[in-house]
Amino acid sequence: MTINLQDADPQWAHCSLVPPFPHPFHHRVLEVSRKRTALKTGGVCRSWVGAWLYSPASPAAVAGTFSTNMALAQELYSFPASKLDSFVTQWLQPTREWKEEVLETVRTVEEFLRQENFHGERGLPRDVRVLKVVKVGSFGNGTVLRSTTDVELVAFLSCFHSFQEEAKHHHTVLRLIQKKMFYCQDLLDLGLDNLGVTEGFPSGLIFTLRTRETWEPITVTIIPAFRALGPSCLTSQLPPEVYVNLIQANGYPGNFSPSFSELQRNFMKHRPTKLKSFLRLVKHWYQQVRGLPG
Repeated sequence: MTINLQDADPQWAHCSLVPPFPHPFHHRVLEVSRKRTALKTGGVCRSWVGAWLYSPASPAAVAGTFSTNMALAQELYSFPASKLDSFVTQWLQPTREWKEEVLETVRTVEEFLRQENFHGERGLPRDVRVLKVVKVGSFGNGTVLRSTTDVELVAFLSCFHSFQEEAKHHHTVLRLIQKKMFYCQDLLDLGLDNLGVTEGFPSGLIFTLRTRETWEPITVTIIPAFRALGPSCLTSQLPPEVYVNLIQANGYPGNFSPSFSELQRNFMKHRPTKLKSFLRLVKHWYQQVRGLPG
């Protein structure tokens, strides 16, 4: 991810964040007004992040503690670089117990998808199976925030042999999965609710489940996709035919992005912890700025 933090000097018009690998389901380009940001930051943009990101963490800083009144609602820009590691650990990074509780619920969904045999409708094979399930988004790449309760899954199906087939039968497959979910006792035991289809590019199946221990609601989105990359090693260079087929499919921008979700996930998954912590800070900053009036 390339982060372009403009100089804090007033001559700069704005700070921009433009990720080269867009989210599997959304294309986001964030442009924040410099005037709007200055009201909240007091003109601190460059030194706050730069000193922390490009220098090793201080053991003393990591060992330091924050008082309980140092809530997330307070200005992140007021903290010195020496305390940012502690800020991420104590306020942004999810606890192991909470993360495991969420993932345990998600594993129930993954098992349902892998084990279920979806009987095909008109135009589809008789048996439709899920070849692989991939966690994407912040849970997939290891940059999830403590407050996040949304999990996104990409399901690669056996009935899709091309981008064109996926586009043609996408909604049919969503209906098949939706129908089967109403009869899955394991999902019903987790309080399956608000099951419906999201509109977008691509559309997906969205629903709410509850964690077993705390009964905390989480939102899960399932996106069926064509496994364009196949089972081959994702670290090797992709054959040109993959991109040729993608161009020839002539789909709406972003419609086939989930087919490349493994590349997008692996791009961040094995990056250093320091970079993931920085991305958590950027997400938290964005949530604060997004809540500003006007």
